[in-house]
Amino acid sequence: MPNDLPDRRTVLKWMLAGASTLPLGLGAARMASADTPETQSEARELPGDGLGLALGSGGAAGLSHILVFEALDELGIRPRHIAGSSIGALLGAFYASGMTGKEIREMVIELTPSNGREWLSALFNRDWAQAFAMLRPGLENVNVFEAGEAMAVLDDLLGAKKFEELETPLSVVTTDLWAREEVVFSEGELLRPLLASAAMPGVFQPVNYQGRVLLDGGMVNPLPFEHVMKDGGLTVAVDVLGKRSKPENNEDTGYMDGLFNTFKVMQHAIITQRRRIAEPDIFLAPEITDVRALEFYRYEQIFKQGQPEADRLKRELEERLG
Repeated sequence: MPNDLPDRRTVLKWMLAGASTLPLGLGAARMASADTPETQSEARELPGDGLGLALGSGGAAGLSHILVFEALDELGIRPRHIAGSSIGALLGAFYASGMTGKEIREMVIELTPSNGREWLSALFNRDWAQAFAMLRPGLENVNVFEAGEAMAVLDDLLGAKKFEELETPLSVVTTDLWAREEVVFSEGELLRPLLASAAMPGVFQPVNYQGRVLLDGGMVNPLPFEHVMKDGGLTVAVDVLGKRSKPENNEDTGYMDGLFNTFKVMQHAIITQRRRIAEPDIFLAPEITDVRALEFYRYEQIFKQGQPEADRLKRELEERLG
């Protein structure tokens, strides 16, 4: 394992930057890119009650949500309501703040370093204990990052501090650890509910807020489309769980790989059951294959694999726009 590994705060910024944006210091990322839309189109209205957007849990594969934002921007459509779990809640907050998909893509590219692969390799492979020790000396509990530390980083990355400061209404899904139930936030303080929604067990500490101990929203509702369906109008739901290939020769699954993929098995079952009860108008499932939960540095592969579903969304919405 390399000796020049980043400190924990730097790693935190990488992870949160992978699911968010920084309003300052755009630097070279502001330069036009041939791979991103040039400008946001003039605002257009869908027939009826507009569009509700549900953004799912899925770790790094959730960067494909950015492609959905870009597709909506190209059509000039802004959602009337956004609901999200985990990375869907984080990215949804920045889109709800008024930023464009292009701006979010640019910031991900600028803030996500390619040399993140060294510590991730250690974390997912057999050296996971050594990686944990690098990030938290002493392993006094199973979480890699403390809530207070993550809170400070998220505060640096996000300008809005209250739901009411967002341009688009946002619902953030979290899980109450002891009540074993879904808790949804849509008003008041923004930062702690966002951090709680992305508090992946084994990576982030749970968040204590309003007398509850809160965890990743994907534990109970990994794709909260019912929270936008109830408003009427068109519902678009984006499932970013992705897919993993079975290892060859039945090789052993590493600790972290096994942990994160266990979560995804449960989340897939939850989404499947909820779709039996109610089906979104447009269900998107970008085929992000063999990207691990924290591999945000693989954004180029994620964008390439996710583009076909974004293109399908554009075609379906163009038909509805007439």
